Amino acid sequence: MIEVIDNVIVIGHHNPDTDAAAAASGYAEFLNRVWRYDRHALGAIPGEMTPQARYVFERAKIPEPILVDNVAPRVGHVMNRAPVKFHVDDRIGAAIEKLIRKDLSMLPIVDDGNRLQGVFSHRSEAAKYLMGFDPTPLWGTLLEVSDLLSMPGVEVLKLGKADCAGNLVIALDGNGQWTKDLVGGDVVVCGNIDALHQIPNDKQPGCVVITGAGCVEDNADEFVVDEEITILRYQPSVAEFLRYLALHIRLGALEMPTGACVGQMDKIDDIRNLFGESYHALPVLNEHGKLEGIVSRGDIQRQNCCQVILVDHFEYPQAVPGINKAEVLEILDHHRVGDIETGSPIRVQCRPVGSSC
Repeated sequence: MIEVIDNVIVIGHHNPDTDAAAAASGYAEFLNRVWRYDRHALGAIPGEMTPQARYVFERAKIPEPILVDNVAPRVGHVMNRAPVKFHVDDRIGAAIEKLIRKDLSMLPIVDDGNRLQGVFSHRSEAAKYLMGFDPTPLWGTLLEVSDLLSMPGVEVLKLGKADCAGNLVIALDGNGQWTKDLVGGDVVVCGNIDALHQIPNDKQPGCVVITGAGCVEDNADEFVVDEEITILRYQPSVAEFLRYLALHIRLGALEMPTGACVGQMDKIDDIRNLFGESYHALPVLNEHGKLEGIVSRGDIQRQNCCQVILVDHFEYPQAVPGINKAEVLEILDHHRVGDIETGSPIRVQCRPVGSSC
């Protein structure tokens, strides 16, 4: 019932008879023709019509008013419909920078179909860990050679065809242990070209990354036996390479959880308790799992609510549930003036005629 959010609702009383239903439908049509409001007016009823009223609409070949059983404020009234979001192929470094620069509490991660794949937030414990972790042990799980090739500052000296299915090995000067740990197909990161001389012939890596300014000539691949090895150059140091490599992990590879999610039609009162369990905004999804927006703790404090016009009644007991939290724009009636109160002056027509329609 997304119409409750996007339209002005012209609605009759409980147990709608012909008067209430016809008044709702007819007055909504009138308002749309004169364009009194900047939103479409929609005729509605809070319950099933009587058989007599249904007969009138069938005979006149007019669509029946829609059923609206509650006009309490919904998530769709207050949510951010155009949030900053990231694609699964975007990098963690760009996400961290956006969170800090925009002072955001979270970033939804979506796929090509705008389906939510996760939520990245610097306020979550998982994200705090990811912002400073060592990517070395996670090579092959979170990172691939394609990630290396797309890193800013990485130059391709030779693009080979070897399979890089092993680990990320750091070749440290003065420590020969790395040659013992090396396995064929590994990725070797070294800060000195002389490290290439130490690679055993039976343990040729799939890729070599040589770091440090001016340490490699374009013919550096002559130091490696296997012609299928990919050789890359990165001018800064090994430490800088590892730091930026961690920031270059794809968001989709992190498999971040989505946490609690809500829908546009969820009542605001029903989701308040979710913010006691979440430190960030919540994703708003449609029935297909696609992102419609986000809603924050601050959003639900806003006064946006359903805009309603009441026809054929003037009392709370006859009104649709949630009316006390809706914005009543007009009342059109032919009964006595009842107990409905408004926060500001509104248009009221209450006339002693036979029918409000």
